[in-house]
Order: sequence, then C-alpha cells, then structure tokens
Amino acid sequence: MIIEFFILNFSIQLMFLVVGQWFISDMFSFVAGIFALTLFVLSLYAWFRRKQPSLIIVSVAFFLYFVKEMMEFIPNQSNVIYLVRNLLDFIILVTFFIAIIIGPRIRRSKRV
Repeated sequence: MIIEFFILNFSIQLMFLVVGQWFISDMFSFVAGIFALTLFVLSLYAWFRRKQPSLIIVSVAFFLYFVKEMMEFIPNQSNVIYLVRNLLDFIILVTFFIAIIIGPRIRRSKRV
C-alpha cells in the first residue's frame, strides 16, 4: 500500500513536471505537431512525385493534425476551441479512412 502511494505520487509529479515554462505534456504536444508538419511536407513531396490521390489526402490529414496540436497553445481556450479540436480529430480519422479506401493506383502493363 505504501509502495502504491509512492508510485502514484511519483507519476502525478512526473505528469506536471515543468521544464522552463512548459509542462512535459505540452512539450510532447509541440513535438508531435512538428512531426506532423514534417510528415505533411514529406507526403506532399511524395504526391508531387507520384500523383496518387491517396497521398494528397494523407497530406491533408497530417496538416489537420498539426493545426489541432498547435491549437492547444492558444491562450484562454473556450469551449469552442475544444469542440473544434474534437471535430478535427474526427475529420482526421475520416481522411485517413478515405485514403485507405482509395488506395494507390496500380498501373497494369498491357501484355500482348
């Protein structure tokens, strides 16, 4: 019981660990947003090279994820911001689903 208390206390303290002015969770959100922006650029580059419709849809999903993560840093968030972030989660999932359904185009060679 005492060990469980210390583990719980340590995990709560770790959750609210502050580095400078940032919480650890804020830092992970920021890094995830930057990673999503990087994936957006890479998937957009892949789309320019291959012109597959699914790649542009995936690019949109990565950009929307970046926007969603950056919205967390808006000061004085209202209920509208929370609603928009949840709506973006749903739209991101739908865009990934559409990209999976469309899939890559397979060029078939003509055999004579």
